[in-house]
Amino acid sequence: MSNDLGRFVWYDLNTKDPVQAQGFYKELLGWHVKPIEMGPEIGTYHMIHVGENGVGGFAPMPPDTPAPPHWMAYVSVDDVDAACERALAAGGKVAMPAMDIPNVGRFAVVMDPTGGVIAPFKTAQDGYLPEPEPPQPAGNFVWNELLTTDVEACKSFYGEVFGWGHKEQDMGEMTYHIFTRGDKDTCGMMMMPPDAQAPPHWIPYIAVDDVDASTAKAVEMGGKNWNTMEMPGVGKFSVNADPQMATFALYKAPAP
Repeated sequence: MSNDLGRFVWYDLNTKDPVQAQGFYKELLGWHVKPIEMGPEIGTYHMIHVGENGVGGFAPMPPDTPAPPHWMAYVSVDDVDAACERALAAGGKVAMPAMDIPNVGRFAVVMDPTGGVIAPFKTAQDGYLPEPEPPQPAGNFVWNELLTTDVEACKSFYGEVFGWGHKEQDMGEMTYHIFTRGDKDTCGMMMMPPDAQAPPHWIPYIAVDDVDASTAKAVEMGGKNWNTMEMPGVGKFSVNADPQMATFALYKAPAP
């Protein structure tokens, strides 16, 4: 499992209308959703499948929750409680204390110094699915990006909590920051635009066969498109919000 430490291993959509959210993403991305009974404390969990693989799920939020609907990424650690201690020592907060999910694993939710939230996780199983190599088939989560108001604080925070390294990439008008696990690029980070209306947050990128067509479909179904870009050597992507305003991105890798 040591090679999986610091790796993104799961995704939950925290949503106030799970039925509406499932319909939107199933139609947009072709996901299969299977109900899993998790016991009286948790209830029914609706798991996202891409092909035969479970990759995430839909987590209902209480109606009075002040936080808006959002995607939550889970990152593998060897000790969830120790990761929470590192988060506190690095200037963050523990938004949800560590708890066990029977036969699944242990997790917590931590907040970086600027307010971005992420979940340290340790599986109760023998391990995780093998780490896929790009390009991945449509429907899979392929990248994660933090929009933040303080790059230096987050560079230090995530390095301490997950052991990620860091490098910079000159993008012309901006510097893009990449977190690394050994020789692998694991996720990105950038400063939030000055006119951004949202607090710092993580955005999951999901592979599609046609960014323009999928983006148009998302808008037709009640979502919003914030921007669409194509970058040489990187690929084409769009940043969007679903009908409940949870942010996600659609991505197509460049041709070989």
